[in-house]
Amino acid sequence: MIFVKTSEYGRGKMWDVIVIGGGPGGAMAAKKCAQENLRTLLLEEKKLPRSKVCTGMIMSPMAQNTIKQEFGEIPMEVLTTPNSLIGIWCHLSRDESYKIRVGMPLTWRRDLDYWLIEKARQAGAHVWERSRVAHITEKPEGYLIKLIRENEKVEAKGKFIIGADGAGSIVRKSLFPLAARKKELKKSLLEQAHHTLEKTYGFEVEQKPLWHDACIEPVLYHELFSGSFLPAKGNGLLVGDAAGLLLPISGEGIGAALKSGLLAADSVIEANRKNHQASDVYLDQLRGLTSKLQELYSDAKKMFAQKDESQRLSILKEAWEKALRLR
Repeated sequence: MIFVKTSEYGRGKMWDVIVIGGGPGGAMAAKKCAQENLRTLLLEEKKLPRSKVCTGMIMSPMAQNTIKQEFGEIPMEVLTTPNSLIGIWCHLSRDESYKIRVGMPLTWRRDLDYWLIEKARQAGAHVWERSRVAHITEKPEGYLIKLIRENEKVEAKGKFIIGADGAGSIVRKSLFPLAARKKELKKSLLEQAHHTLEKTYGFEVEQKPLWHDACIEPVLYHELFSGSFLPAKGNGLLVGDAAGLLLPISGEGIGAALKSGLLAADSVIEANRKNHQASDVYLDQLRGLTSKLQELYSDAKKMFAQKDESQRLSILKEAWEKALRLR
């Protein structure tokens, strides 16, 4: 396989930072780095704007405040109709339910992500869409990325790399190898999903769908909190779902992606200025966020371990309150 070397700054020159993934975390990282006059390249696998099945609820104050602070007010054309939710109504059992009153802007991810990427573009980031990363190699001077761009095999080199490419992150697989998950677990989950769809909702699961997509969530809590997996090494950083930074209980990913994308960019900026490794700064700055996630994870474990139903529901309610008010 032959790859053509290419750079918008000339053959042989490197980008200061390459961000892989055009979601909220990637857009945030690219925008902040470009604002500091770093030569920034954002790689997105699909043609923009691209659809995404994940929810567009801006759930926590952490997500809402970070967007407002770094990108401004969300435009009306990015919001849905209705443009917000007034809270969540949780049904815990046949006889018990409760409401959490917390305002949440409501968007389609296609429109939200595209708006964030355009903000990064306006800040000076270069965006290569339809660019699928095939392989990443760490070199003494930086990172060599082989990719397919517009059906052409090309190479890009960067001093820093930020992986914001979701739960199935190619950056994590290339630079942060974890123990492989058992295929039997995936097969079991698919069988459970098929059974539920067929028996509960009457879906004919054997029929060919008109289209298909999926939303994958990372399950890296044990590795992340035990320290057996660190989402940064040298000048390679992971953010959002790629780093396993998904809120337990609520399953929110946007807020953690935005926050970690911001921290990653700040770490790259400082490391570039002081000429040291970005991972040293990033792992230190990330502790505040991971400690909040660990607290929610502990609540989830307590809930499942609790035998008393009323106590279990009480723990769940408190955990949802924490997740939806996280700052």
